[in-house]
Amino acid sequence: MDTTDGPTPAPRNDIAMLYSFIGLLYSALPPERALQFWGSNPVGDSLTYLEYLESTMGRLPAFLQWAVWSTQVTDISMSTALYSMLAGLANGQQCSELAYNFMARGGGEVIPGGSLPSSCAAGPSVSWSVVFGLLDQWAASNQHGTRTAPRSQGFGGSLGMSAFNNPPPQPQPQNPPIGPKEVLLAQAFLKLLSNVVSNSVTVRIAVAGHAHFRAIPTLVSLIPLGIPLKARRYARPCGL
Repeated sequence: MDTTDGPTPAPRNDIAMLYSFIGLLYSALPPERALQFWGSNPVGDSLTYLEYLESTMGRLPAFLQWAVWSTQVTDISMSTALYSMLAGLANGQQCSELAYNFMARGGGEVIPGGSLPSSCAAGPSVSWSVVFGLLDQWAASNQHGTRTAPRSQGFGGSLGMSAFNNPPPQPQPQNPPIGPKEVLLAQAFLKLLSNVVSNSVTVRIAVAGHAHFRAIPTLVSLIPLGIPLKARRYARPCGL
């Protein structure tokens, strides 16, 4: 049977769906259930068999490390799913501090108390510098895009500076607007940031006091952007 005239199926992205599902799952679970993803064991003397097995093998931190290093910065869909997973894994005070340290290694201030090994660092697409850098870039793009070109002198000017001798100025190049994919990525950024600063006072102080992140000015500069209210909802707890 000839099926060439049928509609082309949409490309599947099962890995991104897996990341999003993990984030939703651990967001719904009680706090600190994702400790083993960050290389730490659950608090308490009694461990289940699966928790004990994971503590001896360390597959969850290896999976998290693979997820980070296999995600390209230019792949917005995968980056959105990855940050959504990280936001779900940052559920609880200790998980939030470990998540902050995971993203701060190699470019930020690591808070004391993290149990991640030095080799377990975030990749090039996952760091606080990338998060705040992109948010600041979007805010700056919006400011440049709203600038108006200077008015040209009309026919009422002097003869030597008339419109015939002075061609009108070239229009200012408009920066591309933030599209739907970028909005979803910003929402994942803000959700992760909201979780870590809401669950840990230490992380809140570290983020607010970091001179390179410029967290508060960057968040304030996002206010004029035309993003949905759902994304701004996650920015509200990030008032730091």
